[in-house]
Amino acid sequence: QEACSMAAAYCRAAGDATRALEFLVLARRGADAFELARETGNVETLARLLGDDGVPEEYRRVASYFETAGSFSKAADAHRRAGRLDHAVRCYLKAGDDDSVGAAVAVAGDSRDDALVARVVDFLSGDSSDAGNGGVSHSAWLFKLHVALGDYDAAAKTSGVIAQQEQEMGNYKLAHAQLLASHVELMKERKSVPGGLNRQLALLHSYVLVKSLVSRNDHEGAARLLRRVAANISKFPAHVVPILTSAVVECARGGLKKTSLELAQRLMKPELRAKIGDAYKRKIETIARKPDPNAADKPEPGSPCPFCDAPGGAYEMTCEVCRADVPLCVASGRRVTREEWTRCPACRFPCNANAFKTAALAENGECPMCRARVDVDALERPGSGAPERPGRG
Repeated sequence: QEACSMAAAYCRAAGDATRALEFLVLARRGADAFELARETGNVETLARLLGDDGVPEEYRRVASYFETAGSFSKAADAHRRAGRLDHAVRCYLKAGDDDSVGAAVAVAGDSRDDALVARVVDFLSGDSSDAGNGGVSHSAWLFKLHVALGDYDAAAKTSGVIAQQEQEMGNYKLAHAQLLASHVELMKERKSVPGGLNRQLALLHSYVLVKSLVSRNDHEGAARLLRRVAANISKFPAHVVPILTSAVVECARGGLKKTSLELAQRLMKPELRAKIGDAYKRKIETIARKPDPNAADKPEPGSPCPFCDAPGGAYEMTCEVCRADVPLCVASGRRVTREEWTRCPACRFPCNANAFKTAALAENGECPMCRARVDVDALERPGSGAPERPGRG
């Protein structure tokens, strides 16, 4: 230590503050190191040199300096190393940027301290005066906090709320990504995904799939998925008319003439009719005003329930006999079948093998659900086991 002190004095006399700090830290002269760092504007360098090897008093000096300077994230890092977790969380939340809020969530989750968790929850719920201006997605961090605490029911509920808010605003990609992330997180933790969350993602994914099916000229498949979405149009309030318009057109092309007529007549309501795009208005008005008396829907293909073998429609997502939610094939939007059932190698979502291969080959090898590039030859052997029965609720 004496040699390090002498080296520090030499470097300081030579004007090399950084080297002097290194030797002062090695000499365990924390107070002198801090004074030199403060005088020369090198407190950030001192914090880096201390790393995780300092003592609480050294970190407290650094934290106090950064807090006074308004560098709350750096202050929080120092408080955390000093073991002052309450101060650390307070400063992270004052910083308010994405990384800082994530750090606060991590500290509270790891500590399992009720007071820290309550402080973070209040902040993420918008009730805390500690809120910063970073514009982070508080609901998304709240989901991560619940996962960190092992409260998976609350995590799933929060994720559903986040996704529904995004969906109602027409941000379907963000809603889809949120639901997918929560499913993957819960599956990684080997927790059952609640049925409500499964159904929410299945409905949204049905809408997302339409564009891909149309591009592959599967107009019947696109029509049946749009009919599914149209039956739940209240969940898509930002695009009611565009979705119903697409459903009318695709149902006409896909052989669902009766459904096309019913949806066209629905669009004739005064509050909806004025919003129909000019390119489709005349076509839809013609369908609605001159209905074909023989209009009928093409019979739906059959597909037995993969759990109880009861007959049912290929696009029915609930078995009428055993009342199970039937897993959705992420490539086609149809029921998975016991014979074809397999999983995406990346996200592990269920699919029918042939449909998945067709979709992936048409979309640059990407999974229709997670958009990861996959090797279709890496699919598990189809029908190698009964599909997992989704959770209820």
